[in-house]
Amino acid sequence: MSTLRVDIVGSGRVAMHLIRVFTLKGVRINKLYARSKHGSVLSDTMNIPFDTIDRIPANGPLMIIAVSDDAIPHVASLIPPTRRVAHTSGSVSLEALTHEIRGVFYPLQTFTLASEPDWKKIPICLESNDDILLEELKEIAKTISNKVVEVSSQQRQYLHIAAVMASNFSNQMYSLADELLSQHGLDFEMLRPLILETATKVQNMRPRDAQTGPARRHDTHTINRHLSYLEGNADMHELYEVVTRSILSSYDGKL
Repeated sequence: MSTLRVDIVGSGRVAMHLIRVFTLKGVRINKLYARSKHGSVLSDTMNIPFDTIDRIPANGPLMIIAVSDDAIPHVASLIPPTRRVAHTSGSVSLEALTHEIRGVFYPLQTFTLASEPDWKKIPICLESNDDILLEELKEIAKTISNKVVEVSSQQRQYLHIAAVMASNFSNQMYSLADELLSQHGLDFEMLRPLILETATKVQNMRPRDAQTGPARRHDTHTINRHLSYLEGNADMHELYEVVTRSILSSYDGKL
């Protein structure tokens, strides 16, 4: 039976998913702390003790702060300086925490309420200013993931930028494609096999080697025709042009 235990601070998507997987894998949630009533609802749902942030005691287990990036400094300032703390952000520096013993426990994944991720495949990126805390973070991370890595604050910034480009930017492209198809009486469902095939290919090869399409072929005739069809939508026209130029430049082409 695992003796690992943590306090969770926050009641959003990351907090919810961490509570779920920790509970499943035997990491005890000592208590959930939050600022909003949503925290008490979550604690009731998950059957764990709840209290407000202003009532955090001076001593206790590691506190994992799972709140929005902007809220981390303020929330951390409300936690007694005697506590050991770690935040879950990809873009916030370790130094945003002022506690003497601090760390980062960053799961590199996008989280939604409706989807349950495969935690064993999620990289958990760790950092700490304390060797003992780092070992504890590793032990906790290894109970839920097969991919645990030490990553500095600077490396994590670049990792987070890359994650935004690979995930959030790609999803915005899906959204725009859906909008374009809807405008012309077509169903986004037709693109799902293509999207899945593209995502599957980069599991086994570098994205550069997987690139296809008119820009990769330097097919300026098709590119210009596409741009002409998008003339009525300035934003899509500009985006198509910018991304096409980026692909062309990657493969020694010109627009």
